[in-house]
Amino acid sequence: MRRIGLIVLFNLLIYSSIFAIKNFYPISIVDKPNTNLVGYNCKQFNISFVGDNLILNEVIVNVNSSLDLGLSMNYKGLMGDEKFKIDSWIGIKARYLVAVEGVSLPSVAIGFDNQLKGKRFRGSDYDRSYFKSTGLYIVASKTFSKYVLLSGGINYSFDESSDKAPNLFFGSNFSIGRYFGFDFEYDFAFNDNQTKFAKNKGYLNIQIRINPIKNLCIVWGFRDLLKNNEGREIVNKFLGLKYVWRYF
Repeated sequence: MRRIGLIVLFNLLIYSSIFAIKNFYPISIVDKPNTNLVGYNCKQFNISFVGDNLILNEVIVNVNSSLDLGLSMNYKGLMGDEKFKIDSWIGIKARYLVAVEGVSLPSVAIGFDNQLKGKRFRGSDYDRSYFKSTGLYIVASKTFSKYVLLSGGINYSFDESSDKAPNLFFGSNFSIGRYFGFDFEYDFAFNDNQTKFAKNKGYLNIQIRINPIKNLCIVWGFRDLLKNNEGREIVNKFLGLKYVWRYF
């Protein structure tokens, strides 16, 4: 009962205020970050069905015009005949906007995100999922017209001691009118080339966004289109809901 109560409390955060009054702007490419914040005095609630009967919940809160903070967790067995279980891994998120975008210069943000997405594996020198968490990062983003946001960055993950090389990623958020979007990212996985989990191809991820109302986003995506995961000859599919609203 205590675990179920924790889940209910975590999800009730999304009902703690009234109507959202801003448009939805993606705060990630697919899994990797861009420089967007959730919006001044806003919160964002995310729920994603990430495969392996796992559900990921995230709550991100804007602290001021430059800082977002968040928490996240995985749980499984909410439906079906599998035993209900909350993962002991609690994800921590932080993003600080170092520089706003100028006419010719990109916006720049630094941050941290240790949330695992998918089934968890633990060994003597690793604690990770099929895909490593981002960890520490610095990212730059530049808008081209109002429909394209290009982003690229470097990150350092702490999930595995045998391969802690710095990593690079890049991608884009494409908006197709007001109601649709398409996002792609490529993770070079330089920090996943000397492990038993990867094949040295990198990770190509894509997602489709649908915005039925201005503060709600539905995403349907595909991770690892290059099938980089060792011993996992399938593409990871996920479905998510993202909701943003002002809290005062």
